[in-house]
Amino acid sequence: MLEGFWNRFGKSTGDPDWPSDPSGPKSDVVQTDNAVEVSIKLPGMTLDDIEVTVSGGMLTVKGEKKVERQEEKKGYYLSERSYGAIWRTIPLPPGVDGEKAEASYRNGLLTVRLPQTPEAQARVNHIEVKQG
Repeated sequence: MLEGFWNRFGKSTGDPDWPSDPSGPKSDVVQTDNAVEVSIKLPGMTLDDIEVTVSGGMLTVKGEKKVERQEEKKGYYLSERSYGAIWRTIPLPPGVDGEKAEASYRNGLLTVRLPQTPEAQARVNHIEVKQG
């Protein structure tokens, strides 16, 4: 019974794309021949709201969304505020060069490109499959 209350409480921003659970915002991770590309939906944020870090083989994205609305009409006054903080930590494959990572933000989508080192690109392990 209380679970429903807390679920509704977590959606205080009123935005269906805004995550209310600790698993974080919607994201895609794609590994190409020479890089790992991560795309994360962060609707309604500005560049100042977003922090991206790479440490210990993990990509972490944090953000804060603040919405404030005031409205005055004859007979009433309305003032609403909402706040939401998000974070997402994504494990990176071995050989990703976090020092050369690049990030861009456009139309609510954060894209982080993390190149792989030449050693990681060249490394291919073939594993023999036996009847078992």
